[in-house]
Amino acid sequence: MLFRSLAPERVGADLDGYTLTISRSPVSILPGLTTQAWTYNGSLPGPLIRQRKGRASVVRFINQLEDPLAGRIPTVIHLHGMASLPQYDGYAEDLIPWNHYKDYYYPNNKGGPFWYHDHAIGQTSRNVYMGLAGLYIRSEEHTSELQSP
Repeated sequence: MLFRSLAPERVGADLDGYTLTISRSPVSILPGLTTQAWTYNGSLPGPLIRQRKGRASVVRFINQLEDPLAGRIPTVIHLHGMASLPQYDGYAEDLIPWNHYKDYYYPNNKGGPFWYHDHAIGQTSRNVYMGLAGLYIRSEEHTSELQSP
């Protein structure tokens, strides 16, 4: 499995901006076969966001998730392990309705591996199972790809 880094779309003096679109997308889990998953930017797992020390992030999550069986899915984003202000912590009832977006600010005040995922009240396990999870690493260096064993 390959984790592809997401390059920042906006770069400021000490702030990088990213955009992730939440949608239902065809993904290949087994060679030659595709299945529908709920994804960030059409990727399973979601794209790797790798931030360097001394840089904050603003990640815009755009909710375009619509499923033929479940309808339009409201989502919430939670970044595990990173200290965030309450309005960016992804508490379970802070829903992003379908066809809306929310900007999340992350101070990146400590290093380590973290993961972002859907955190909607009563739906977290289903939404993560369907694919809504990705990696977020705050490190000293910036690389483009990580390969899992």
